[in-house]
Amino acid sequence: GAIRGEKVFGQIRKIVGELNIEELRIPYTAVATDLTNQQEIWFQEGCLHQAMRASAAIPSLFTPVMQGNRMLVDGGLLNPLPIVPVVSSHCDLIIAVNLNATNQKHYQLPVIQRPPAFKSRFNSLAKSLGSHLPFRRKQAEQLMKLEQEALQAEAADI
Repeated sequence: GAIRGEKVFGQIRKIVGELNIEELRIPYTAVATDLTNQQEIWFQEGCLHQAMRASAAIPSLFTPVMQGNRMLVDGGLLNPLPIVPVVSSHCDLIIAVNLNATNQKHYQLPVIQRPPAFKSRFNSLAKSLGSHLPFRRKQAEQLMKLEQEALQAEAADI
């Protein structure tokens, strides 16, 4: 790798601290590729910093992470959209972005009624993200409005 990443990941370590994945309030999975054995590695417990570092080691940019006899790099090398590890953790919501997608078709996604407790958590998360991503705030607000309208129309049909 051209960059060891010590400064970047040192700053991340300062922000995150010495935290284990299982201590997080929201379940987290990082995915890395073991170049030695050519297999996908899921980090769902253990040191958060190490998991983030291994899953972000982009070949030829950031140096790989050595863990025992494993040489770990970005999980996207073997699996650009790792849905299975997330599904295996029985999560309530999956948000995925395929950066390798070439298909420009737009799909109509199904409207799924969320439980009230989850809906309030999701809405507060969306608002929090919107405040950090001002360029996407309008789109998020429009999507939430469309979702509300769809749910009201569905309720009226029932």
